[in-house]
Amino acid sequence: MHKEIAVVTKVLKDKVLIKVNKKAMCGCCRIASICDKNQGLFEFPNNIDLSEGDKIEVGVETGKAISAISIMFIAPLIVFVTTLVLSQDREELTSFLLALSAMFIYYGVVKIFIKNTKKFNIKFLRQLKDEN
Repeated sequence: MHKEIAVVTKVLKDKVLIKVNKKAMCGCCRIASICDKNQGLFEFPNNIDLSEGDKIEVGVETGKAISAISIMFIAPLIVFVTTLVLSQDREELTSFLLALSAMFIYYGVVKIFIKNTKKFNIKFLRQLKDEN
């Protein structure tokens, strides 16, 4: 699990908004440059007593990152190759354009899916004490 320090920016009735230094959190991920630019703002359910400005430690499971890599790279390759194989009775250029079109459709569906679901399940690990 990748751990990071976050600052609580807003406490709402049913959720907490936190700001994470995205550069530090995503620095270990090689595909960070293609993720959405949400500036490190995340939310999670408000099931603990936090207030604005509190520093907390949060974590992202490694399995979620591996899933993201699979969705962004491995699955499109499978879609592309499968489309090429299924359209091999056509001309080469037509097969290629069909496979390319299938990938564009795939990424369109993934983009819609990502907008409608949570990106990563950020887990609260612990609240950090003030050093004052």
